[in-house]
Amino acid sequence: MILILNMGHSLMYIILLIVIYLANNISLIAQTNNIPSESVLLLYRDVERSIDAKNFIEAGDIATKIIEADPTFKEAYRARAYANFESHKFSEAESDILKFHELLKHDRYDVFVLLGRIQIAETNYMGAVASFEKVRKLKPSTPNIYISLAKLYYQLKNYNMAETILKDAVRLEPSYLQATARNMLKEVQKKITKKPPASRYLLEAEKEIRDGNITEALNKLDQWAASVTNSTELLEIKRNKIFEVLYNRTQYKNMINDVNRRIKGEEKSN
Repeated sequence: MILILNMGHSLMYIILLIVIYLANNISLIAQTNNIPSESVLLLYRDVERSIDAKNFIEAGDIATKIIEADPTFKEAYRARAYANFESHKFSEAESDILKFHELLKHDRYDVFVLLGRIQIAETNYMGAVASFEKVRKLKPSTPNIYISLAKLYYQLKNYNMAETILKDAVRLEPSYLQATARNMLKEVQKKITKKPPASRYLLEAEKEIRDGNITEALNKLDQWAASVTNSTELLEIKRNKIFEVLYNRTQYKNMINDVNRRIKGEEKSN
């Protein structure tokens, strides 16, 4: 009986020791299993409150403390990226959001929204296009991303892509976005150079041949060939063939004109 009691007390003592150990090392266990400790979570709430109050420097400082305490706490990187962006620390913001993406281990649209905004601030417009295109792929129902993309393509003078994006945007809700997209579309379409029909180059080439401007005629034929094919070999074949046809046709017309002039001259002499 005494042995059983002693064993019971020993078991209780061991359990008590385990509980004390766990209580003293809860932070270490939380980090090992990527579970934020209570103190880290409390600090993160302070970060959120600072961001809500637009105190971005303070938010960044608290996020740094969290990262120092637990480098695996990914949300701290995202919060610090946003705080740094709002504080115009764009290089640091980009590093933090990329670190957040690395820890996240999958694509999330809000990561690329912030990354794109950072890249625009750094005038990295090509990078911003890639980020916003990623957003469009991940969440195609995000209406404002179409306007942002169109503005970027416009900035890069890629008016055809801007036009394509805006044509998609006018089919999206809400209605105010459709109105914005239509107004932008009008401006973009003014920038798009309307190419003359290919036949115009042939007519101009024929005129140059008729006037004896062979070099200029060949230039016009080059323009015609480039408007109908991108193949260098085909360009040369088409250019030579059309020159031959136009030249022969012009020569034929000149011969007919000469005959007509002679006939008219003979009629006058009679």
